[in-house]
Amino acid sequence: MSHTEEEMRAAGFKPPENIMIARLQEAEASEDLHGHTMRELQARMHGLTREMATVNTEEFTTVDDDIERMFTYHPPKGTQTKRYEALREQGKKLAYAIAGMTPRSPEQEQALMFLNLAVMSANAAIARNE
Repeated sequence: MSHTEEEMRAAGFKPPENIMIARLQEAEASEDLHGHTMRELQARMHGLTREMATVNTEEFTTVDDDIERMFTYHPPKGTQTKRYEALREQGKKLAYAIAGMTPRSPEQEQALMFLNLAVMSANAAIARNE
């Protein structure tokens, strides 16, 4: 690591992800992982410690696993339906607050769009991970 890169890291800057990916690919291609597993290096790329990577390896999934989880129907079970409805209701209340307190504008539209995405993501978290 260059002195400049060390200074940037100390200041809180991280190299762009594509540079880190390239470094991981180079290390994998040269089989020079300096005693690290590929998962540990991937975890490091995402700001996790080596210990976290070791402890949380069961949480790493492949892209295929992620695609299957994202695009598979997950029928509601237990209290999930009630929680979906509660999240949507709270989202709707906040949406009306945003609409009532802000002028009609691209920023308002963006706030409502992100709120919608947040509610959908919260519901997806329940559906896909329980």
